[in-house]
Amino acid sequence: MKSRTKTIGLTLMALGVALALYLVVTTFDLNFTSLFKDKPVPNPDAGPGTNFTAEGMPTGWTETKKDGVNWSGVDFVNPADTNQKISYVNSRCAGCPMDQDKFAKGVMDPDPFAVLPSDVTQKTKARDGMSASYVEATKPYETRGILHVLKQGGTYSGYETFEVTLPPNQQALAQKLLDTFHSS
Repeated sequence: MKSRTKTIGLTLMALGVALALYLVVTTFDLNFTSLFKDKPVPNPDAGPGTNFTAEGMPTGWTETKKDGVNWSGVDFVNPADTNQKISYVNSRCAGCPMDQDKFAKGVMDPDPFAVLPSDVTQKTKARDGMSASYVEATKPYETRGILHVLKQGGTYSGYETFEVTLPPNQQALAQKLLDTFHSS
C-alpha cells in the first residue's frame, strides 16, 4: 500500500512539473514574439475578442485592456508621447453596424458608416459593404482606422475597429499596421 501511494504521489508530482513547464514555455513563446518589431505580434493575453496581429507593432508601449457591456479592446500608448496610440475594439453589438432605417424594420443590412466616430473627415466603404477605412480629425495627430462588420455562421455578430494615431512622419508605419491587421 505504501509503495502504491508513493507511486501515485510521484506521478501527480511529475504531472504538475510537466504542466508548470508547459505553462512557462508557452508564456515565454507568446511574450518572446513581441521582441521582433517587423513580425506579426499576437496579443493573446488581451482577453476575449481582442486577439489580433499587425506587422510593425511598436514594442515598449503601455498596454491597457478595456471593456464594456458588450465589447472589449486594448490600447497601446507610446509612453514617450501619449498622443501616439494604437487601439483595437471588438463589439458584439450586432445591430450597431446596420443601416438603421432598415434595421428598425427588421432588415439586417450592414452599413459600417453607422458606427464611425462623428469627427471622421474621410471615409471609404469597401465594395463588399462589410468594412470601411476612415480618418478622424484628432489632435495633434490624425487617427486612421478600419472597421469590419463581423459575421459568424451566416449571422451578423458585431464589428471591430483598429485605429492608429501616429505623427505625420510615421504614416508609412501607420499604413503598414492597417494593411496587415488581422483579427482572430
